[in-house]
Amino acid sequence: PKEAQIWCYVHQYLVEAKKRGVLVEVLMFLFQLSFSTLGRDYPVEGLTAAQANALQHLREVGLVYRRKTASRRFYPTRHALGLFAGVLGDAGDASGAGGGAGGAQERGYIIVETNFRVYAYTSSSLQIALLSIFTNMLTRFGNMVVGLLARDSVVPAFMDGITAEQIIQFLEANAHPEMRGRAPLIPMTVTDQIRVWERERNRMTFANAALFEEFSNDREFELLARYARETLRCELASNAGQRLLAIDAGHLDALRDYYRNVVRASAGADDDDDGGGGGGDDGAPMEDISRFIDLS
Repeated sequence: PKEAQIWCYVHQYLVEAKKRGVLVEVLMFLFQLSFSTLGRDYPVEGLTAAQANALQHLREVGLVYRRKTASRRFYPTRHALGLFAGVLGDAGDASGAGGGAGGAQERGYIIVETNFRVYAYTSSSLQIALLSIFTNMLTRFGNMVVGLLARDSVVPAFMDGITAEQIIQFLEANAHPEMRGRAPLIPMTVTDQIRVWERERNRMTFANAALFEEFSNDREFELLARYARETLRCELASNAGQRLLAIDAGHLDALRDYYRNVVRASAGADDDDDGGGGGGDDGAPMEDISRFIDLS
């Protein structure tokens, strides 16, 4: 069958990838490919050299469509989605053995318990390797492996670009028939904890910012900070004592214009009222408030 031929090819490619020391990179690519959508294009940019090489090999056997070798987009085919999502059935490793495992693959093969233990009834090297991306493998038998979902196994997957929802979807898509009657399919304690582990990495948010400094006096700082905070609503942080103002970089031009047209003009009028003097730092307006540090 065509599926068995494709599986033998992929299995041998994984064997060679392991010899070259790039097995993890290739498996990550196959895992993400299993969640792709038929008919949707995906960018080549961002793939590592090993993943780009794997993409080319998958193209040659028809698992992905790429119009030209240098094309920047590719499309997963139906065969790829079926093979990597565990729908087509297992060809029984390179030896061709394990025909009975194919039926188990079609029905689902993963059981997840509330104690975070994972039981996978499969002898497929590919499926075991995909599961091990986010699971600590404890025991391996002839047709079953036992693993444990833990923080130290899930977080590295997050760092490689896999999301909590993708992990949960993978477990649900390959759930054993004995779990099909459950509601929810995967224990809520497990899914909630996976999401918590992901949120732990997202406690800090990043934004493109601009930092204003070296204000001539407190009045300039207060005017600009008030305008950023109350009118533009772009203030990210400020320190009145050190006269530092951080804003969303998208409002940089608007704040510059406000300084030049309002703050600087106001400072000039004050100088005229004082007789045109202005020696000292507090009397002279800033030369150019546009000096900023990009924090992006």
